Amino acid sequence: KPPSQLTATAATGGSSPYSYQWQDSIDGGSWSDILGETALNYSPPALITTTYFRIRATDAGSPSCGLEISNTVEILVVDDNINNTELLKKRLEKQGHEIIIANNGREALIHLMTKDKSLDLMLLDIVMPEMNGYEVLKFIRNDKRFHELPVIMISSMDDTDSIYRCIEIGADDYIQKPFNQAVLNARISSCIERKQLRDKEITLISKLNIEREKSENLLLNMLPNSVASRLKAGERDIATKHDEVTVVFADIVEFTPQTQEMNPSMVVHILNNIFTSFDKLAQQFNVEKIKTIGDSYFAVGGLNSNNQKQSAINVIEMAKEMLNVLVILNKETKEMKLVLRIGVHTGPAVSGVIGRNKFAYDVWGATINMANRLETTCVNGKIHISKKTKELLGSRYSYIKCKDTEIKGIGLKTTYIIK
Repeated sequence: KPPSQLTATAATGGSSPYSYQWQDSIDGGSWSDILGETALNYSPPALITTTYFRIRATDAGSPSCGLEISNTVEILVVDDNINNTELLKKRLEKQGHEIIIANNGREALIHLMTKDKSLDLMLLDIVMPEMNGYEVLKFIRNDKRFHELPVIMISSMDDTDSIYRCIEIGADDYIQKPFNQAVLNARISSCIERKQLRDKEITLISKLNIEREKSENLLLNMLPNSVASRLKAGERDIATKHDEVTVVFADIVEFTPQTQEMNPSMVVHILNNIFTSFDKLAQQFNVEKIKTIGDSYFAVGGLNSNNQKQSAINVIEMAKEMLNVLVILNKETKEMKLVLRIGVHTGPAVSGVIGRNKFAYDVWGATINMANRLETTCVNGKIHISKKTKELLGSRYSYIKCKDTEIKGIGLKTTYIIK
């Protein structure tokens, strides 16, 4: 009987090609070549179930080869009549199947639950001591571990009620004793084929779920959870108006001039260390990273929060930790000097997804421009905030007032440095 795959292995480790042959009956007839099949592996078509295969070396001087059969079909035969089980065992082993015998329902379940690998098929008698076939079948269909196991009921009972009851409980097929060997073989082959198709389907579904999870994780790395959910739901023009958010811009001072003579891989390595640390802080303080722009880091707090004061506090706490992180990284970096300046502003904004092939989540509005201007006018190593943000934070922090700060495109503004 053809297994799912035939593998020829030269006994001496040789690699000469082998031909594959078939015949319709194991009892006689000539062997015919499978044209074009000379590789070491051949997978017979799934629907071929009655042809026998063999492998032989094409060169008479080649070393002898062994035949390895993968995915051997394993069948559990359950019947209290020992003569029946022995007869079935002999007949089915001639077909290339591996047979396990159980002489009552309880013994069958013990075999089922103690095996290292799953069975391919069960042939189950109905009338047995201790536990009859109906009870065994019901147990199998109610247990998720064995729910997909094909079960063919075999019984001398020919009444319609017995057949109906078996099918109702979940039997895959029903064969009446004494059974015709050809019919039994055909029904076994049919059940095994269906199981193999189900197994492949389960494997494919599992792989699809893994790939879907990877895709969703990738999406969540690019977008906030709420936006990702809307995008997966099929929404196209995703935009949200926010009455009040707190925006932070962080920039590495004189980064570009310092990289003029540096190795490109070292530049990327340094930036990656810095921004990876910032990403962890954003996650820690529930602040949404929007993007990096060159050596600048842009993030927003309060996009999905009703407590804007807490969101502003989270942004400031994150900004303070960003300064601490850069102090540590600066000590570890010999290639350049790392100093950070940070701007923070609170106000209304609009967020949304733009693009189709390479979509991106972004935030727009005068609030973002103001936060960026505060960063560019900030003292090195400090956090520069607007009056609006200071009012929201209240007395939680100590401030240095900066009178008449010239904000490009906006004019003179009163701003503050957090001590």
